[in-house]
Amino acid sequence: MSPSFEEENLLDTTSKSLPEFQIREVVGRLQWIATIARPDVAVPVATLAKYVAKEPTVAIAKACRKVCKYLVSTKHEGVGYTPAQESPFNRIYEALLPPGR
Repeated sequence: MSPSFEEENLLDTTSKSLPEFQIREVVGRLQWIATIARPDVAVPVATLAKYVAKEPTVAIAKACRKVCKYLVSTKHEGVGYTPAQESPFNRIYEALLPPGR
């Protein structure tokens, strides 16, 4: 289960501002991770990406940290590839192709 947070909390204008929080860098790195090996965090990271142009707040920083903690706690999960994994896939794919293709 990927990390989740209420987007309404990110819009909270009463949340304290954190100008020193590097939201662009954090979200950029999370986007890279989501693209390369961890598609399970793509939705929360895309949600966070909507807020990189806004001034960082405590709520936004907490949401970023939640995604980071999730990644650390599930570091042995992700997308992997080996030629040995490709062989069974090719057999199944070829069996599904129409005859003569």
